[in-house]
Amino acid sequence: MFATLVFLVLSVAVAFGGEENVAYFDNFQCTFNNDFCGKTNCILTPHNDKQTEQTSTVSCELKKSVDDVRFRVIIFAKELQANLVDMEEDFCGFMSGKDDAKVLAVLMPFVKKHSNINHPCPYSGLIQISEMPLGSHLLESHDIPAGDYILNIQMISGGATAFNTTSMLHIPEGKAVKATGK
Repeated sequence: MFATLVFLVLSVAVAFGGEENVAYFDNFQCTFNNDFCGKTNCILTPHNDKQTEQTSTVSCELKKSVDDVRFRVIIFAKELQANLVDMEEDFCGFMSGKDDAKVLAVLMPFVKKHSNINHPCPYSGLIQISEMPLGSHLLESHDIPAGDYILNIQMISGGATAFNTTSMLHIPEGKAVKATGK
């Protein structure tokens, strides 16, 4: 659920807007920890034949309230066989205004438009992101050159992985995602 938040944000560009999307996602998979989530949903939907416009819907019916949530985001560069990004951020601290979070600062404006993830912790009940456009705009927390990547996002609560998303990410030759503010 929260990992979905990070995944979705990291997985997107201005998908249906004026800027060119240069990030394409495939093989979107979610793994939910049964101790945390009851009913779940995890769908990547293409909106054209070339799959250049995509949305994602992810939901988790929480079995218990969570108030200690961290996200670990890994972008693995397949050509380099190394992590381009490997960082962990405090979601609850960010949502309460107590902590800065580079990735969440980019993601949350988009997530809030398409979800009920919009307030400080704790979270309980249904957490849902619906039809969120995916594209390079969600990846603008880091510079990412052309290449093939594996994007992995883990939501960690109380030291246990509650949720995990994995997706293949492709940025075509001659294109790149540029971090905002550079």
